[in-house]
Amino acid sequence: MVTDVNDCAPEFFQDSYNISISESASFGSFILRVTATDNDTDINRVIKYSIKKDDENSTDYFHIDEKEGSIYLKQSLDHETRPFHHVVLEATDSGLPPLSTTTHLWITVLDVNDNAPKFEQSSYSCWLSEDAERGQFVTMVTATDPDIVDHSRLVYGITGGNAQQMFDINSKSGIIIVSNLNKLTTVHEHVLNVSVSDGVYTSFSRVRIEMVSTNRHNPVFEKLQYDGRILENQLSGTLILRVQAIDNDTGPYGEVSYSIPSKKMSKIFNINNITGEIISRMPLDREETSLYEISVLACDQGARCGYTLVRIRVSDENDNSPRFLLPEYKTCIHSSLPVNTGFLTVKAVDDDQEPSGQITYSINDIEPSDITKLMTVNKYTGALVLLKTVESLKNNVYQFFIRATDSGTPPRQSDVPIELFVLSPEDLPPVFLQEDQKFNLTENSPIGTIVTTVKLVSEVETKYKITASDETAKLFTINDKGQITVTGLLDREKQAFHILGVFAYTESSPPLTALTEVYVKVLDENDNAPEFDNDFYNAKISEAIAEGTVVVKTRAIDLDEGKNGEIKYLINSKSNVPFVIDQYSGSISVSVSNLDREVKSSYTFDVMAFDSGTPSFNSTVKVHISLVDYNDNPSRFSQDSYAASVEEDSLPGTVVVQLTLVDDDNELPATLMYHIRDGDMHSKFAIRSTGEVYVANTLDRETLDSYQLSILVTDGTYVSTTQLHITVTDVNDEKPYCLHHRYRRMLSEGVPIGNFLLKIEARDADLNPKLRYYLTGYGAEHFSLDIDTGLLKTAVALDREKQSRYNLEAHVQDREKSEWECVSKVEITMLDINDNAPLFISNNNNTASLSEDAQIGTIVIKMHATDADIGLNRKLKFSLQDSADNHFIISPDSGIVTLAKKLDRETCETYNITVKAIDHGSPPLSSLTQLTVIVLDVNDNPPIFVQRTYYATVSEIAPIDTEVTRVLATSLDSGKNAEVMYSIAGGNEHNKFSINPETGVISVFEMLDYERVRDYLLTIQATDLGEPPLSNQALVNITILDANDNAPIFGQLAYTTQISEDVHIGEVVIKVSATDLDSELNGKIRYALVKGDHHQQFSIDLFTGNITVAKPLDREQISTYNLQIRATDSGVPELMSFALVQVQVNDVNDNPPLFSQHNYSAFVHEDKKTWLDCLPTLCDRCRLGTKWWTIHF
Repeated sequence: MVTDVNDCAPEFFQDSYNISISESASFGSFILRVTATDNDTDINRVIKYSIKKDDENSTDYFHIDEKEGSIYLKQSLDHETRPFHHVVLEATDSGLPPLSTTTHLWITVLDVNDNAPKFEQSSYSCWLSEDAERGQFVTMVTATDPDIVDHSRLVYGITGGNAQQMFDINSKSGIIIVSNLNKLTTVHEHVLNVSVSDGVYTSFSRVRIEMVSTNRHNPVFEKLQYDGRILENQLSGTLILRVQAIDNDTGPYGEVSYSIPSKKMSKIFNINNITGEIISRMPLDREETSLYEISVLACDQGARCGYTLVRIRVSDENDNSPRFLLPEYKTCIHSSLPVNTGFLTVKAVDDDQEPSGQITYSINDIEPSDITKLMTVNKYTGALVLLKTVESLKNNVYQFFIRATDSGTPPRQSDVPIELFVLSPEDLPPVFLQEDQKFNLTENSPIGTIVTTVKLVSEVETKYKITASDETAKLFTINDKGQITVTGLLDREKQAFHILGVFAYTESSPPLTALTEVYVKVLDENDNAPEFDNDFYNAKISEAIAEGTVVVKTRAIDLDEGKNGEIKYLINSKSNVPFVIDQYSGSISVSVSNLDREVKSSYTFDVMAFDSGTPSFNSTVKVHISLVDYNDNPSRFSQDSYAASVEEDSLPGTVVVQLTLVDDDNELPATLMYHIRDGDMHSKFAIRSTGEVYVANTLDRETLDSYQLSILVTDGTYVSTTQLHITVTDVNDEKPYCLHHRYRRMLSEGVPIGNFLLKIEARDADLNPKLRYYLTGYGAEHFSLDIDTGLLKTAVALDREKQSRYNLEAHVQDREKSEWECVSKVEITMLDINDNAPLFISNNNNTASLSEDAQIGTIVIKMHATDADIGLNRKLKFSLQDSADNHFIISPDSGIVTLAKKLDRETCETYNITVKAIDHGSPPLSSLTQLTVIVLDVNDNPPIFVQRTYYATVSEIAPIDTEVTRVLATSLDSGKNAEVMYSIAGGNEHNKFSINPETGVISVFEMLDYERVRDYLLTIQATDLGEPPLSNQALVNITILDANDNAPIFGQLAYTTQISEDVHIGEVVIKVSATDLDSELNGKIRYALVKGDHHQQFSIDLFTGNITVAKPLDREQISTYNLQIRATDSGVPELMSFALVQVQVNDVNDNPPLFSQHNYSAFVHEDKKTWLDCLPTLCDRCRLGTKWWTIHF
């Protein structure tokens, strides 16, 4: 009775099933029943059905009865989510191991109306120009319905936000247009509620229509003039005021940006371009400029601008001290001068404003004295008045200071020296004819011009001297006759007034002095040309600007005064320009009403500023005005029609074509909106704001293979249309599936290469399926599966002995989508033929050894052989082809070789025997091998060295394992008796060397040192491996060679010495010395001076180390030298070390003292106490800190 094994897999009646079901089918609905059969018996034929798990989650939607094969709906289906389902069914038997097979179930889901239409956007936004006309396109809303049957039933409407009936919508296309202009522009935006209905369901969306400004308004400042104040000397960044301009436009045209056009003013002030806040860029000085007038410009994003004037006054703070008009005052009074009589008036001015600039005068004597009892000064006028009689003070000289103090907080002050001489009755002082004189000079007065001649009423011999500020003193001089002349170039713009104090004095001691003041006013000459506050004026204006609008304000300044400083402006251009300039203000305005950027985009011309002086001076500046584009031309498609293609599997977002626009304006409007007006009922495409047409929803070429789209673009003002034809190309979107789950074949191993086995069958629903067949599994390379046809053939000669069974998988793969593939199993069983000869197994290389005294019958070796075939093809028989003169025999079945005759090594040392193995196949196959039998010897000869004594040399720096020499010993015996092992028997107490026991190579074991041991005598022993072992000895004499492994060493790390700075050149300063443990050249030392001698004032002997003076020394320049000395040996490589030598230079008296200044000056009152310190002076070169004090009168 034959017992069944599970060797048959279940088989379905069909390789695939197709069925349709409505998406409205309820849970539990019966779909289909499948059946499979199994040719096995009993439990091996009991089948269970199942649904294989896959990426589509089929087990979530369907259920199969595992016993009956009935398939039921597990949950509701949705055509809109998945119109098709592919389910793989599996039938598995109950055998051990279980076998299975599969089939395919294709389910089509039928559509019903169960979805509401849906707008493509939850809300829409668009722009509409303020200049829109009735009937103008506004935007387009589109909706889709997942239900195919409702695509042509959609109806659009406006449900709210359209009370004034300003807009209308096309019920079929969803296009919204302007229907009523009344109140259209009264608000900035309109919001419409729109609806779409398929007759059953309704959806809603919102449309936001933003009214786009056409830049009808210029920015207007709240004030024509702003006034601000800032305290002088404030830190940069101080906020002064804020200007504000209003633009009634919306969007970018209503965004105002502020600027200061004047380059000069923008260096002093900064304005925030967004907030209009003006701050200072630097601390200001009221005394330099007390009022700034700034033109501020406000422009919107459409280049419409407005101007305002900002006047900034700098408030005063007390930052200037009073300044006396003359640097000193000298006068004489008669001893008979009455009390309360004024004799001198001093005058000081303060650049600050009142009250800080209000000055009071007082007497400020450095030392307490009686001067304030003798006289007083009027605190407001500066007049000096006598308080008591000076009759008894004749011939006295008084020196004191008058102090001028301002009224600021804190107060500031300055002093002027006063010298007063009390005359005796007999003294005749000089007296000027006039006390104060005033003169006018033009600023172009040449050097040498006579200002005036001062005259005296007293006839005394006098000399004259001018006292004035430093600047004024350089411009004027006076001779001995009192004639004042100009000695420098006058410049009214730098200083318009000059005050000269003229002293007339006698040559008596003390001199008798008189003072008069001369006032010189410098009259203006036209010597300055007007200067523009900008090097270049650049402005941007809208091409739609109104005639008469000011676009640029030029400004020039002339430092001259009067008519010389009066400026007029004119435009200087070779060609006509559409601008005029106000000749007095420099404001440039538009002179025409039809500027067009598309005709001319910019204008460049010169503006000339000229003064009214004689001769007139002028200057010129470039003005560049660019026209900013205004949307006055429509954007047009560059082509009347476009054509493109797209693959049906393109993902949403895939760009199909780029639409391009042309516009005569400078650039495309930012408000461009694209719409697909017609030809896309299913909303498969959309357009980005960049003009890219892209796939919006999945395509299906089998449903619709082309689209004719009507496309519209609008910027809120203009509308342009074009046509786009899109062809949907077919792509590989169907997966292949295999028709058979398993293939079984039996194959003889002797079949020729290229033998056909079977064809793998598969299906692909694509129009032109591109399938790729390939084979995997262990041994798959032995077969060839045609990549295109699926024909399976043998690729190599097969060998059952290497692989008796193949379990392979045939893959059918989509060439374009490698992840799409199906698999069929291929089972191939190999049948045996006698194609393998016996193969001997080496036993110690088939070599055996016998002692020459071995007994007959001794087993020599057992021969082993195998055969890769099976059955009779692998049964073997052994024989000897050559028995070596009957010395050996072999068992035919076991292969054991035994000794048949006595051996004699002296007669024959080795026997070579041929052994044969043959199988029982048909025809039989055989193989031969060689057996070697060695006759063993007896040990009776010791090893003998080739030399009794060996000589070798090695460097002391040779690395470990360096070979020194090799010894060799041989033995007359053979085998183990002739194998020699080496060892060091003596002379290696420090373990400096080692010997290889097999090769006899002597090598360095530890580092050597020539300075410690220079020679080694080793005793080497050679021992054979016989029983008993024999040995012999030899001597090895090793000489160590010196190497440069020691650097020179100084006797000291640092040396110190002292020398006098007047030491002679060539004199030895110090000697340094170093030693080296190496010998010969390795120990020969050379010295060098490497650092610390920047001026080469020392030298060192190369071999002795003597350091000598090479150049003169000077302690005052360098008092200490830190020399770095290097000692280098002569080995290879060179080694070196360093030492530090400190040389201290001792001082000698070789420098005289020097004063720090050539002249010194000091004031000393004649009534001061004796021994008063007047002028302490330290000399620059005082040896050992000595001070000299010298005063000359």
